[in-house]
Amino acid sequence: MMPVFNEIVEVNAEVYRNMIGIDSVFDEFDDLSSDAITKKYAHQITTSSSNQLSSHDQAIDYIFRQAAWLPTRFGTGQYPVWYASMDLITSFYETLYHWKRIYLEKPSFKVTPKIIKTIRSVYTVECRAALIDLRNKSKEYPELVHPDPECYEITQKWGLRMHKEGYPGFLTYSARQTDGENVVVFKDKILTNAKHYHDYIYEYNMVSEQEIVRSNITNDVLLRR
Repeated sequence: MMPVFNEIVEVNAEVYRNMIGIDSVFDEFDDLSSDAITKKYAHQITTSSSNQLSSHDQAIDYIFRQAAWLPTRFGTGQYPVWYASMDLITSFYETLYHWKRIYLEKPSFKVTPKIIKTIRSVYTVECRAALIDLRNKSKEYPELVHPDPECYEITQKWGLRMHKEGYPGFLTYSARQTDGENVVVFKDKILTNAKHYHDYIYEYNMVSEQEIVRSNITNDVLLRR
């Protein structure tokens, strides 16, 4: 069943693109200062305008230039689909779920550690376009926010149609965070001005099953569940 795509919303906002960060967890300014504000300023300098091209490449271009893609909620694997969240916390919930599944379903360690950590890099990207608004469709079509990745068949058909017909993208509710909103983008031309926002440490305790998100600079906890 295909919904009627009869609602359009104008999106002109900075959205949050949450991506895999560097491989190891470390603070390159740890030996220079113990002051959080000083280190934050140093990080801002290293990610200033001299790195804008790299930020655009990482946050936007990388997905669209691939020769092949993995299937996603709105992607069949035949075309690129770019995802971001309208707020930072929703981006945590979205990416925590998929990151954790790597270790629960496909363990990559011979001896599984008690606590698994990784770094995520968050970028802000300006999204400007008239997007198809799917938020009011989620009650009639619960597949839009179904949490099980095995239930993506229907939404993938919708994404394939949008890709073939040349629409720029969707605005939809998050499947991982109540009232959270995501943008689903098929056309990179609606995305501009990518900026590195912050790096975060994800922690997952394999024993207690607790998830924590910390600032990579201040170590402040932003999410614990």
